[in-house]
Amino acid sequence: MRETLVKFGVLAMRSSWAIKKFPIPLETPEQNYWLGFLIGDGNVGGKKGNGYNLRCDLAAKDGYLVSQLANFLGTRSYSYRRVVRCQIACTADLDYLKHHGLIPTKGGREIYPKTVTNHGSFIRGFFDADGCYCVATGRNNVKFLCVETSSGIDILEKISWVFYQEVNLVPSIIKRKDRNCFQLSLSLGRKNAGRLYDFLYADEESPRLHRKQRIIRIFSEKPKANGSKNHQNRVNPQERLLNKQNPQRLICSAPSLG
Repeated sequence: MRETLVKFGVLAMRSSWAIKKFPIPLETPEQNYWLGFLIGDGNVGGKKGNGYNLRCDLAAKDGYLVSQLANFLGTRSYSYRRVVRCQIACTADLDYLKHHGLIPTKGGREIYPKTVTNHGSFIRGFFDADGCYCVATGRNNVKFLCVETSSGIDILEKISWVFYQEVNLVPSIIKRKDRNCFQLSLSLGRKNAGRLYDFLYADEESPRLHRKQRIIRIFSEKPKANGSKNHQNRVNPQERLLNKQNPQRLICSAPSLG
């Protein structure tokens, strides 16, 4: 570990939650997923002298995922104004977290970290946090899967390159009106959607946002007779149970500042 940290320009002389949870390079699909998730929807906030926190908020309907993140980081999650939040103190870890792309006020400056070792899990985490999947209808009533996300140009170009190399897909990237904000888009038929699904969800153990996974999976499957009945069969019992669970049951009532 010491030699690896020196190679990346980091020498850790103390025990740190960041080093334990996000080693350099990353070691597990779960670590890759949560890093992508935090780059997509995490925030390093605070002021010099007052301390910094790494924080993540999601709408209550997706609260179970924030609870899983809190458990991974070793902190707690709590409900706050119709969102679920977790946060952990990171003042002493700021320089280390920079190597993973987690920096204060990163909006428009998001990068694709060199520490990533599992591209499918990392990109799935990023899209779970800050991506959109929807089924649209084009000419002649042809349906297609629309995949979109907005972020800084560096990370979107790297994601586009990974898609091209690993899945043979070529996204389009356009500049939005917002400063330093770009949009990556894909329009996929059933076959290409299936290839994207296999790439993003090759790892079956690490976390995922089930409602987004379901959109790609159902679209990429070959239609069968009695659609409504088969639609229910495509959703496995574990996902149904997660959907029925009240996210509040997975959330601690008291906040944690690390």
